[in-house]
Amino acid sequence: MTELHLQTITELYEFMRKPAPTHPLFAISQVRDTDGDTRNCSTNPIAITSHFYTISLKKIVSGELFYGRSKYDCQNGSILLTAPGQRIVFDKLVVSSNATHISFDKEFLTGHQLATDISKYQFFSYSVNEALHISEKEERLVNAVLNTMHTEYTNSYDSLSKGILLSHLQTLLQYIERFYRRQFLYRQEMSGNMYDRFKNVLVKRYSAGQLEEIGLPSVSSLAGQLGISPGYLSDSLKIETGKSALEHIHLHLIDVAKELLLAPDKTVADIAYNLGFEYPQYFSRLFKKMLGMTPSEYRNNHTLQ
Repeated sequence: MTELHLQTITELYEFMRKPAPTHPLFAISQVRDTDGDTRNCSTNPIAITSHFYTISLKKIVSGELFYGRSKYDCQNGSILLTAPGQRIVFDKLVVSSNATHISFDKEFLTGHQLATDISKYQFFSYSVNEALHISEKEERLVNAVLNTMHTEYTNSYDSLSKGILLSHLQTLLQYIERFYRRQFLYRQEMSGNMYDRFKNVLVKRYSAGQLEEIGLPSVSSLAGQLGISPGYLSDSLKIETGKSALEHIHLHLIDVAKELLLAPDKTVADIAYNLGFEYPQYFSRLFKKMLGMTPSEYRNNHTLQ
């Protein structure tokens, strides 16, 4: 398999056999074909790792696209987002000739609110099989923003160009966040309650009694058991319950701890180790943060009742 490590957007355009981008830190390209033709992205497997952000609106016709061990769910009208350092594998991929691709380096965001906000958009870290699938109406809305951005990008670059492009980019990301929220709710209706699935995995992890050996359950490990990415899990739970995956882990941990503290034969340190904490003081700190009292104070209060 061919491995490509693209450090710059210019290297990406060289690989795609396109003219060098107008700006080295930001580029947008569009392909429009009214005949509905397709084009091959790869005839042999190829893995690409880039050091910049990408946003692609395309329609997958055939072939396979992987992120890690996750296979892309091929549907029409899909937005695929990647963050720096992510590895994407293409295998005999055929896409519609109508496509838009945006690439931008984090340095391009300097001086704009997006430089801070970009880390809040967790969908850049979603696995490929969690790409955003949009309706025809949503696609028209996204294309309106993309077309405006493309027009601005192809104009002569001046002192206002960067600010205008970033404003449109921010609008695009806000639309994407809205559409992902819709997708979370739709998938919840189709495949069941995400919280119930998550809670089932979490309870089984604690019931197995192996936390002292394997440590505290992490969002990453639980998401792996559910076959989704950590960011997607947390965002789904946030939409569904108002709390993140980590908050739910802490809440369940405290509930289990409260029961164990009622057993007089276990010290606070023993309970901390049983729950997977490497250091008992970390357990005590979290317990006090959640309940406003130390584990010992909780035990004493409930022993006296």
